[in-house]
Amino acid sequence: YWEDTKEDKYCNTCFDSFVKGLPKNYKEALALVYFEGKKQHETADLLNISLAYVNSRIRRAKIVLKDALVECCQFGTNKEGKLIGAAKCTCDDN
Repeated sequence: YWEDTKEDKYCNTCFDSFVKGLPKNYKEALALVYFEGKKQHETADLLNISLAYVNSRIRRAKIVLKDALVECCQFGTNKEGKLIGAAKCTCDDN
């Protein structure tokens, strides 16, 4: 584990609120795979949807989260579209 800086704590708060704000179908798939450690095929079975739908929902959730982190926390993106830089959160509730 590591110590969070003040900015990291704000960004974690932002991230949590962004996840909570996702549409239910995106949030369910993301939570099962990334927070509960389920395999994508297990998630498909649990949600009674196809594996392609699980992949799509996770991909869309990541896009929404990335866009929110860029806007609120002022991360940049590299040419591959991956987040870069340090958090400089500007969220109203921080």
